[in-house]
Amino acid sequence: MDFINAPFKGGTSSHGTVLGRPPFGQYNPFYFQKENEFRLRRLMDGVDHHIPVPGEGLKRALHFYADYGGCGLWRMSWPEFMLNGYSKAIVNGLTQMIIDPSFYRGISAVRLQRQATPEQLKFMQFLKLVQQEHGFKIIYEVDDVVFAEDIPGYNKSREAFDKPEIRDSIMQIINLADEMCVVSPYMRDYYKKKTGKQEISVIPNYAPRFWLHDHYHPSKIERSYVKNRKRPIIGYIGSGTHFDVTNSVNQQDDFAHVIDTIIATRHKYHWVFMGGVPLRLMPFADRREITVIPWVNIYDYPRVFATLGINVVVAPLAHNEFNRSKSDIKIFEAGALGIPGTFQRMEPYRSAKYQFDSAQEMLTNVDLILKDRNNYMKLSEQARKNAEKRWLEDHLDEHMDMLFKSYNEKREALDNNGYNIVI
Repeated sequence: MDFINAPFKGGTSSHGTVLGRPPFGQYNPFYFQKENEFRLRRLMDGVDHHIPVPGEGLKRALHFYADYGGCGLWRMSWPEFMLNGYSKAIVNGLTQMIIDPSFYRGISAVRLQRQATPEQLKFMQFLKLVQQEHGFKIIYEVDDVVFAEDIPGYNKSREAFDKPEIRDSIMQIINLADEMCVVSPYMRDYYKKKTGKQEISVIPNYAPRFWLHDHYHPSKIERSYVKNRKRPIIGYIGSGTHFDVTNSVNQQDDFAHVIDTIIATRHKYHWVFMGGVPLRLMPFADRREITVIPWVNIYDYPRVFATLGINVVVAPLAHNEFNRSKSDIKIFEAGALGIPGTFQRMEPYRSAKYQFDSAQEMLTNVDLILKDRNNYMKLSEQARKNAEKRWLEDHLDEHMDMLFKSYNEKREALDNNGYNIVI
């Protein structure tokens, strides 16, 4: 017998009303409530069937964002989406500072991204008080250097951190946190020296498959190699923070040591810049001697990147603490698309096969990468294989360790990710 569709013959409500099936088009909440209860009892038939509640038994965390841009997505939103989607934890994200203590009941962890103002310091002090009652862990998340003395003058974002009260607030917030989470071993050691805080761990940038996985097409890469043999496409993908866009330091930015060589080789190579571009290259962009692609929405970014036909990426950097602390995101993103590259010989890019100090060495590496078709395709395949080690879905346990285990606990995923070895 079909118990689900068996009719309910009627009964008495708690108000003493006789319940029968309501006429078509009419809604009787008492009838439908009793009918569902009756069917459920018949289905269970005396057996204790446990009906799971969504999220039952999962630990809960809160994320407080500083931004919804690239940093916020890589470090906060995407881990949050994946932890929720794979039923690892229940994580809610917001930007509004909630100062109702009851809001934190049942919460096991609070992660704050790049909080820096005196008002945000007060919020952290509030959290420390509430922590005494509810016992949640507090994590400070940051993926850049935030102390103005080490942010280069060409970086337009420096002005957000150059006031003494900002520096003082950040220093206090970091030391109030139970643990700090950063993107690289160099950044971990930098913050240990700067703040004296020792409870700092590394989770590198991982990307979700849904964003970056499906843009790798070896046949297309090979066709682009053959098509551009006479004038290869050399690409740089990065934001305007790498360039002295306001000419405040006389163009002494991340491209100062390579810019003349780029100008001199603009006919030998097809230089493509996506996102930002050095000011000195703008006249050549106006004459269409180099190509500038405006920055796009982050969810369109891999698709647009993949359509540019870039054969080799380059990643110059100026030597400073800000850049030494960076992640290796440019290797990862290009590698996911199967595009090999050459990278500044600095801490973020120590794993790169081709590294350079000078502009001439950069071009020598470009020519080596492009010299042989078979070797080029092997480099492309290896770049993709390296990127496949960094899918976020495969590293969710690192975020679970960070959120729900204390710094001194055994944390297998974090301890073995290869980034938390302290020499």
